[in-house]
Amino acid sequence: MRKRENSTEITALKWTAAGLSITIALLVGLLAFLIRQQAGAYSPPTERSTEEISVTEGVGTETDTGAVTVPVAHAAGQSATDAPTAADPPPTSEPDTETDPETATGQTGIWQTEIRVSVGLTFADNPDGTCTVTGLGDCTDACLILPPVSPGGRVVSAIGARAFAGSDIPVTVYIPATVTDIGAEAFSGCARLAFFTAEVGQTACRAVDGVLYSSDMTRLLCYPPARDAGTLILPGTLERIEDGAFRGASALREIRFAGTAADFSRLYIGSGNNILSAVGVTFCAETKN
Repeated sequence: MRKRENSTEITALKWTAAGLSITIALLVGLLAFLIRQQAGAYSPPTERSTEEISVTEGVGTETDTGAVTVPVAHAAGQSATDAPTAADPPPTSEPDTETDPETATGQTGIWQTEIRVSVGLTFADNPDGTCTVTGLGDCTDACLILPPVSPGGRVVSAIGARAFAGSDIPVTVYIPATVTDIGAEAFSGCARLAFFTAEVGQTACRAVDGVLYSSDMTRLLCYPPARDAGTLILPGTLERIEDGAFRGASALREIRFAGTAADFSRLYIGSGNNILSAVGVTFCAETKN
């Protein structure tokens, strides 16, 4: 009787071992199948073509439509196209000869960005081979992006006196680094103008909180009449407020000057800035004392 029970137990164990072997074999086969499936579905990422990520070299390239492609270095807050993601590869160093003729191409760090410069503006040639932008012409861009190169291929080195004065078209203005001179009252009295931006490397001017100053912050060139703030903080380095700088700035309510009352009294204040007589001025240097 005992031998029969042992024989039954041995037989059961054999069947259990056989079942485990079959189960393990099935699992191994399934795992191998899944690995082959994954290997078949995988394909290595392809590099983006130079047409997609090219960088335009030089100051600018004239196109058949009269627009230019330009390299632009953007400061914080300046407008650009969709930001690159971490998955995007860096651009190649090869120039792209098929760039959209109305876009401006440049880099911030290693990433390429594009902006669309304004077209239809008017220009005047200068004796040194450069040119001056003299007016809006046929341009109707609310976001006015001045090109560094004219449709005729000349570097834009200046903005003419009263070039855009009194216009109700511009809302924002972008000034490229090629501009080294800005004429008197170039943007005076532009009723809808709210913000200036100057390209990194600009030596003629500097935009601070949307207000246009000379690069050394000694002259205030233009306060945008439609600026979305009732208070303006003026630097203590200021020496001149140019003609028409505050023309039409009826929304301005307060000025805070970083210097003293004596410093403010020594400022040259040009014509067309009558609004300043109705604005309260706080002298920050005296307040601290």
